[in-house]
Amino acid sequence: MPTTPTIPRPAATHSAPTLFASATVAARVRYGSGDWVVRPVSDRILVTMLFTDIVGSTQRAAELGDRRWGELLAQFNRLVECDLGHHRGRLVKSTGDGVVAIFDPPARAVRAALAIRESACTLGLEVRVGLHTGECQVLGSDLVGIAVHLTARVMAKARAGEVLASSTVRDLVVGSGLEFEDRGSHLLRGIPGEWSLFGVADDIERPRVAADRSRTDADELSELSKRELEVLAHIAEGRTNDEVAARLYLSNRTVERHLSNIYAKLRLSGKAARAAAAARFSRAAGHLPVVA
Repeated sequence: MPTTPTIPRPAATHSAPTLFASATVAARVRYGSGDWVVRPVSDRILVTMLFTDIVGSTQRAAELGDRRWGELLAQFNRLVECDLGHHRGRLVKSTGDGVVAIFDPPARAVRAALAIRESACTLGLEVRVGLHTGECQVLGSDLVGIAVHLTARVMAKARAGEVLASSTVRDLVVGSGLEFEDRGSHLLRGIPGEWSLFGVADDIERPRVAADRSRTDADELSELSKRELEVLAHIAEGRTNDEVAARLYLSNRTVERHLSNIYAKLRLSGKAARAAAAARFSRAAGHLPVVA
């Protein structure tokens, strides 16, 4: 009969655990004249997966050029990271013009998807989002399995600006205050059978932004650093980037970086971002410290 399993001490040179590192260690069992290794249980996890994709990203990149598109994408990624953190999601990877993230409670995943959609809108972007809850295999820092492919297929079925979920997600969040609209049954490429999909229509537990009149331009500008306020003050006076750089003894590239941060914090984008930021500063100037 086998004796009590003994767990060997991990070697001191083991590699750092990954995001999905398993705590399971193979146990060595002594049996007669030989030993054998009891393999750990397969690293499979049950999660709600979120896939996003920026609609028309190639066309926007061609219109803006590499540098401006890269700056806009960086702004969007910063907002997405904030949205994921707020809803306790974990970023698995970036796909260039989208992300893959996972959540434990599915309701958080749905609400994170709604937040990401709004963040995209503030930058003049549209996203499609797909959600599904299922079991998948952990492979290093990535996920593999049918559930992963299924989530990607759900996202591909979403219309521009839509958050689309599988029936699994819809069933799991009953009573959460999330409302869905039936989008019918669909064949998902490479996935057996038909799948019922549902568009996320509303979150009745979410505070309505329109009802909150307390957040003013001064409140939003208070999030800017002193240097960013100095840059914005000069922009509000109609000065060019070169003129701002000369007055503040900065490089033109530094001024552009400050403006990029300002637009991200104020959630502004597009050709009108400069004018909109200047207008906000002008309206709130009387409530803010005087910038030298």
